[in-house]
Amino acid sequence: MQSDRKGLIYVAVAVCFFSLSPKLVRWAAASLTAYEIAAGRLLTAAIAILLLAFYRGDVLPACADWGCFLVFDLITALHFALYIGSLAFTTIAHSLALVYTAPIFVAFFSWLYLDEGLSGRKWLGTLITAIGVAVLAGFEPKFDRRMLTGDLMALGSAVCFGL
Repeated sequence: MQSDRKGLIYVAVAVCFFSLSPKLVRWAAASLTAYEIAAGRLLTAAIAILLLAFYRGDVLPACADWGCFLVFDLITALHFALYIGSLAFTTIAHSLALVYTAPIFVAFFSWLYLDEGLSGRKWLGTLITAIGVAVLAGFEPKFDRRMLTGDLMALGSAVCFGL
């Protein structure tokens, strides 16, 4: 029972952070660039994970694995930079709708690189999601080149997340 309560608290905290993220990014963008915001978020997360690892007594990865971690870190940094940058060009609704297409890319890349199968139901779900996002993004009365730039950045963020 204690672990269930603890899990619910973690979920509530995570929901608060994720739901406030776009607003906090817009607020921070008044004085910081997208790259500074992304770097700050990643540095904060890295320090928190490192402190938690030391607290738990976890061992750091072997030196041979650091190259992979560097690639993953660069992809993660690009994901956050594109997501945060997209908020300066498009609406929060567009940005989040496009970034949340990431499961499509996760499924695609796992099929492509990990030889994981995609059942008909997964392909159907992917298609429905893509159509839903296209409909949502297509009904914008003030769509212009600036929004297109932001939308493409958000889509690039989703691709990075999928990787």
